[in-house]
Amino acid sequence: MNHKQVLIVDDNETTRFLLEYNIKTLMPGCQTVLAKDGFAALAQLREHPFDLLITDDNMPGMTGLDLIQAACQIAPEMRIVLLTAQNTITMQAEAQRRHLHFDGYLNKPFAFAQMSEVIRLVEL
Repeated sequence: MNHKQVLIVDDNETTRFLLEYNIKTLMPGCQTVLAKDGFAALAQLREHPFDLLITDDNMPGMTGLDLIQAACQIAPEMRIVLLTAQNTITMQAEAQRRHLHFDGYLNKPFAFAQMSEVIRLVEL
């Protein structure tokens, strides 16, 4: 699990730092990069390889699903977790309609135990 690269994308600074803290607790030795929106995330993805993308869905300018669609073109092997306060069934339906694949969900507000389970599921 060491030396994994994780990109965390959320327009809320507190959420970004909380995600980063939890990821570093679950994956000691990993490197994290934080981005405040999808545009900043895409710039990072074009510059560096990442093993995992964790992105909020509801962000101004570019939704998480929009980011996932673009990110899959840049890094098709990267694992992806979508962070959402929306109904996950609705999100899954929209993702299927757009032919998008991602590896897991984190529901807002998320608990450490839920995040731990999702990280295990993506098998980093």
